[in-house]
Amino acid sequence: MSWIGIVTVVTFCVVFVVTDMVACLPWPGEKGGFLDPAMQQRCNRIAPDLVTAAVYFSVISDFYILFIPLHMVPKMGLSRKKKVAVSFVFLTGLL
Repeated sequence: MSWIGIVTVVTFCVVFVVTDMVACLPWPGEKGGFLDPAMQQRCNRIAPDLVTAAVYFSVISDFYILFIPLHMVPKMGLSRKKKVAVSFVFLTGLL
């Protein structure tokens, strides 16, 4: 589960950065650089969708990271009371 999470997060981050760079850096043919209206329109068109995707992915990955230790608690050789206590320790991550 840890490796799946690591690969997924790294892949998303690479795709996010490459997409952001393609959309929000001036292209060679744009003479105005960062002030070129075409570059600003292109970036402004894709930026809200990128940020929204990043927020959703962040929330989902946070819950996934929280789930990793929680799914192991029932398999631990502890009493029910201690399992509940350990689960609450991990659930403080929701705060």
